[in-house]
This record gives sequence, structure tokens and C-alpha cells, in this order.
Amino acid sequence: FGHIIPNGSPMAAIGNDIQLMSASNCFVAGNTSDSYGGILSMDEDLAQIMKRRGGVGVDISHLRPKGENVSNAARSSTGAVSFMDRLSETTREVAQGGRRGALMITMHIRHPEAEGFIDIKADETSVTGANVSLKVTDDFMRAVYEGENFIQRYPVDASPEEAQVTKEVNAEKLWHKLIDTARDHAEPGVLFWDKMTTDTPADCYVDLGYKTHSTNPCGEVPLEIGGACRLTAMNLFSFVRNPFTDRAYFDYDKFRESVRIGQRIMDDIVQLDIEKIDEIIDKVKADEEPEHVKHHELKLWQNIREHARESRRTGLG
Repeated sequence: FGHIIPNGSPMAAIGNDIQLMSASNCFVAGNTSDSYGGILSMDEDLAQIMKRRGGVGVDISHLRPKGENVSNAARSSTGAVSFMDRLSETTREVAQGGRRGALMITMHIRHPEAEGFIDIKADETSVTGANVSLKVTDDFMRAVYEGENFIQRYPVDASPEEAQVTKEVNAEKLWHKLIDTARDHAEPGVLFWDKMTTDTPADCYVDLGYKTHSTNPCGEVPLEIGGACRLTAMNLFSFVRNPFTDRAYFDYDKFRESVRIGQRIMDDIVQLDIEKIDEIIDKVKADEEPEHVKHHELKLWQNIREHARESRRTGLG
């Protein structure tokens, strides 16, 4: 462990026959269903993953904005932002051996509730169990730079002409609100979404279910729904020779060798994680709970296993 240090989840899970957990650090969960069933399903994803030690990212851009019609007793939606506290509280209540879970909630800048999303952390009693970040696009930044208005819409991927809801906002004013709120309250974060998805190799495989959906809680791993990543760190201090002297230097030869070994170890960790996921799946199958109770948990981990097997995500930092 002098040069190469696997992060928390691989260190905690691998070789541990007492606690049943995944060796993945980062997950993205959820769905694209704009319904109460979809929201509750997303909420259960968080609980099931967090109880196995994972940090999770979810996106709420697919949920209809406040005031839109719904076909239930309420007649109109309370809006996407209103469900953030539910997800936050799930994160706070799922114990992870004395450490609290980690959650990222993202929303697209095109969503008509983006301003409410920006404001949510101004109330320091709200959404205290989650990080929040706004997906900012190139067309929005151009509107800021050129002093133009920006058309928000729902669904966010629709054109303004095809959208069910549109809202025209002053792009520069919204941008300054975002910056001021981040300065005053440390959130929301900014994800330059077009750049992230253009430069993410996985987005070449959108047709196979690898469309980037959100990020892990610290924002460094963009993932698809069901995606998971394991992390390992290179200890840069350990490559400094003769530290704190006038003969100090960085040993690049040892660093190159260690990076190759670290990445090879990471691929082994993927395989070890798949073994851990198999143990989780076997445990759920063997549980005496009714099938309808454990159905969601089983399908969740089977999907995560398939993505781990296909994509073999690794993060060497």
C-alpha cells in the first residue's frame, strides 16, 4: 500500500466474510419514469445500494415541473424539487457502519424548476443528506455570454416547439444566481454536461444502455443507470525521493511502473466485485421474504452485475 491504495469499498469488502457489501464505491441509480412508482423505485435503489456501502447519484430532470397535471387525487404535481428531501432523508437514515451514505442529485439547466433547484440549499435545513449539481449545457453558456434569454422546457430533451412546458429566463441572471448561491452555501455544483458526455467513451454505446445519466456523489465519475465504479488512488507522496532536501525529485520511472500495476489491480478488483455482487444476489434469493418484497432488490443487483461485467469501470486517481 505504499504506492497503490484501493479506496474504501474495495478495502472494506474484499476478503471480508463477515459483512456483505459491494466493492464498488460509486453508483448511478434510478429510472426515467415520471410517476410516483418511479420515484419510489428510485428511493428504494438508494436504500438497497447504500446498505451495501455504495455512494449513489440520481437525476430528477425527467420529473414534471410543479403545477403540471397528474392523473391522481392531487390533480397537479408538487414538482421535481419537492422530492429531493425524500431522497436526502433516505441517505441520512441508511447506516453504513457508523458512516453516513453519500448522494448526488442532479438536474438539467433546461428544466423549468432549475431556479428552485439552485435555491434548495439556501435553506440550510433542506436536503442535508445530498450533494446537488446542475447540468449546464453549451447552449446555456452561449446565452449567458451573449446576454440572451434561454428557453427552459419539459421534457428537457425536447425542442422548444415540441415541449409540453416552456419557460423563458434571463440566462445571465440565472447564472449569477447559481454562482452566488454556490459561493454562499457551497452548492450547487456545476456539471458542464455537453463536455462530460462528449468526452465520455461510454456514450458511444448509448444504444446498449450506456447513456450517461448522472454522476457519483463527488462528481468525478459520470455513469449510466445501473453503472458502478471501483476506485484506487496512487500515493504521489511515495514517489518523491529525498524529500525536503535540495536533492528532492519525483521518480517518474517508478510512477509509470506503478500506474500499470495499479490499473491491472483495478481490473482484478472488478472481478472481485462481481464475486461480491454474486454473493449479494445469492443472499437475496435465499431470503425468506416474500418474492414481491425482494423482487426489486434482486433485479437491481442483477442489473448492476451485468453492467459491471460489460463495462468493467475503473477509477485510478
